[in-house]
Amino acid sequence: PPRSTQSRSSAASDVYKRQGINAEYMGKQILMHQVPSRYCILFFLLLLGITSASRFGQLSVTSPKALISQIGDSSQDIDFILANYGEVHFGKVFHGEVVVADPITACVELFNKISKPEETIVLAERGECSFVTKSHNAQIAGASLLITMNEQKQQNLSSLMIVDDGSGLTSSLKIPSIMINYREGALIRDYLKQNPNDSVVLTLKFEWPQEKSSEITTFISVSDTYSYDMLNELKPFLQKLDEVEENYYTLKVHYVLWHCVDCELYDDYQSNYNPNCWSGGRYCAPDPDGDGPQTGRDIVNQILVQLCLRDLSLTVWWDYVVRYRSNCLIGDKNIKDCSNEIIQAMDIPTQTVIDCVEASFEGTSRELSDNKLLREEKQAQDASHIVVWPQLLINKMTYRGNLKGDFMFEAICDSLLEAPSVCTQVKEEKPQVMGNIDVKEPSSMTSVLFCTLVGLTAFLGVFFLYQRRRFQRDMHKEMTLQISSAVSHYVRMHDSSFDLKLDRDRETRKLVEAEYY
Repeated sequence: PPRSTQSRSSAASDVYKRQGINAEYMGKQILMHQVPSRYCILFFLLLLGITSASRFGQLSVTSPKALISQIGDSSQDIDFILANYGEVHFGKVFHGEVVVADPITACVELFNKISKPEETIVLAERGECSFVTKSHNAQIAGASLLITMNEQKQQNLSSLMIVDDGSGLTSSLKIPSIMINYREGALIRDYLKQNPNDSVVLTLKFEWPQEKSSEITTFISVSDTYSYDMLNELKPFLQKLDEVEENYYTLKVHYVLWHCVDCELYDDYQSNYNPNCWSGGRYCAPDPDGDGPQTGRDIVNQILVQLCLRDLSLTVWWDYVVRYRSNCLIGDKNIKDCSNEIIQAMDIPTQTVIDCVEASFEGTSRELSDNKLLREEKQAQDASHIVVWPQLLINKMTYRGNLKGDFMFEAICDSLLEAPSVCTQVKEEKPQVMGNIDVKEPSSMTSVLFCTLVGLTAFLGVFFLYQRRRFQRDMHKEMTLQISSAVSHYVRMHDSSFDLKLDRDRETRKLVEAEYY
């Protein structure tokens, strides 16, 4: 985020958190110096009214039958939205037993005693704290998945996004988090309350619409370090696909832009008074240094430079953005000077870039003339309803989850009708966080090999145990008295030390709880 926009409105923060949007991050992004207030207001209304009908998989009740009949037909999926954090395993199926959070909002450490962490789902109610806090507490309790039920008065999940709350906890979150409508959540909650001895089992599958070749689209902000970090995470995995002969993906890179609403309403983009905008206010960016010498126009110029390099060669563009992230987004460097230094160091013809930027304006004046490159970027941004960034789209569906390379790559592989062998290799190397996960459609050959290995291992294990017990039986008579005496002495000491440790733990917990609450 621009260094000059470090403050935000607490009122806007509360509303953002209500919508599941990263208040601190978004606040930094939309507050612009010397840009009319209506601009930010209308952008904020866009955030509240945006709809995203993307489905990230299937969620259904496996048992009991009584609950299935209450929710609907057994083939009917439960609508849900996926949080933009946590480690999501696309292309795999998860079965888990539901426990209702205690306390129900999951805003403090849970009192639930979870005996099977690898296959337990925590159900919590929305409210009182951020979604990230709920996920953190569910993970600490040992759950593999958090489900938050929406409020009764709000049933439209498609208008919500669950993203980082700015607390810093998301970096340690391993479990995925989803939200379902109040109706289904209340039915599950009430059933478990009325039938405490029964269990509710859910089946969840994260998946993508599949194509022969995956269409990968990124939306980044030229001034945002997180955007470049996402690209750096993604690059080595795309290179793995490049090593395969067939063309398994296409990559489209887009940049986020603003526009001046007042310039449109009152001047029809015929005024050049706004120092943060080009083309009469059609394309703007936040002021990067407040009262410093640089303006939003310098940011827009940099977007044009990177667009020209993108169109020149994706290989050149990759190299440039890596260097730009390392050299130009630290300290108070002049954007234009830093960019020119990188272009010269890469032996890119400077005049070629200058000519590309100038040719993109459809007139003689940068201040008023429209720009075809920027117009295409703004149209792509509006068509995909991009309001948070960095953003990754796979086959036109917005990616949700951890922006680590292996997780994004797993989603890309799941979007392919026929994934290459490199996808399987990466999945096998990546540790699984969610328990009780079944790999999608295992091959028959794999099953035969697996069964053979299991059978051989079992035979060797039985043979080893037989030889070991035979040896132990011969030694037993001579060792009985010595072992019995030693074990009795050890148990007495262990019980005594355990009691002391337990007393210390109880006192420590009391102090922690008193300070926490």
